[in-house]
Amino acid sequence: MSGSFISEGELRRVARLARLAASDAECAHLAAELDGIARECRRLPEAGDPPPSERAENRACRSVLREDCVTEGLPQENALESAPRHRGGHVLVPRVITR
Repeated sequence: MSGSFISEGELRRVARLARLAASDAECAHLAAELDGIARECRRLPEAGDPPPSERAENRACRSVLREDCVTEGLPQENALESAPRHRGGHVLVPRVITR
């Protein structure tokens, strides 16, 4: 893949860091897809800026999110009931970062 934006080697390295298993075929496929996405992103400046009337800051927007409000939280005992492992009021999770 000469002239690629991302090589299969780079993809394998990122997958390894993310602890993702990927076969040779999957790596080749994903590298090609990511390369295509990167190529399209590189073309974005060619599209130019939209006219001022079509820019997001000039459109009427409304929030679709609910209002923030303080609510009663889940009691710690109830939260710990569903935890597979806990000790001293804390949920125990497997170590994911090793040095």
